[in-house]
Amino acid sequence: MGDVILFIDDTKSKVRITRCRICHEEEEESFFEVPCACSGTVKFAHRNCIQRWCIKMDIQQFQNNRN
Repeated sequence: MGDVILFIDDTKSKVRITRCRICHEEEEESFFEVPCACSGTVKFAHRNCIQRWCIKMDIQQFQNNRN
């Protein structure tokens, strides 16, 4: 008997790679959060990056208010 060769068209499961707007690392889009109403590629960020950014902004705001 002859061999059967199958070709699988995987166009439906294309993975979208995008970049975190804070750390600039590239990953699958499913790893990102959309924390605001921004659109396009700048809307994506890692949850940990967002949390670190918020903490940093709070500390800077506190320091600015003390001066």
